Amino acid sequence: MGRHAIGGVLAQARALSALLNPTANSYKRFGPDTLAPWLIDWGLDNRSVMVRVPLERGPGARMELRLGDATANPYLALAAVGAAVCLGVADKIEPGDKLEGYGYDPARAQILPVRLADALDALDADAELTEVLGGYFVSSFLTYKRNEIERFVTDWEFREYAYHL
Repeated sequence: MGRHAIGGVLAQARALSALLNPTANSYKRFGPDTLAPWLIDWGLDNRSVMVRVPLERGPGARMELRLGDATANPYLALAAVGAAVCLGVADKIEPGDKLEGYGYDPARAQILPVRLADALDALDADAELTEVLGGYFVSSFLTYKRNEIERFVTDWEFREYAYHL
């Protein structure tokens, strides 16, 4: 069941990134040598992967999802991860081979979205996760976040153009 739970999280990872990294600034931490998980992978006691399974077994057994950041709504994050786990268990999704060694090699795993717009597109395309979370919620979230992207202004843009105001 644990393997299937991991499989579900990995299968929905691109869509999950929209809910667990919900701001344009969230994606500035992704990329090579940032120590943030920017690839879709898992491993045993490997602190460089997106889903880490520590060595503890029995009551201490768990998986650690390193995807989200502090801007995520904790309730939405828990609901989204719970939905991905349920899908993985229900569909018996296998996570594939665990990653051994360095978890930041893009030749070894798929890359997560590196922009909020890409993450929103992934959520929009994920019919299974949308069904579990609810179409109305996902549609509302996507609308709000896409509007947020339209209104996003960088520091450079503000400095460059604010003097015209």
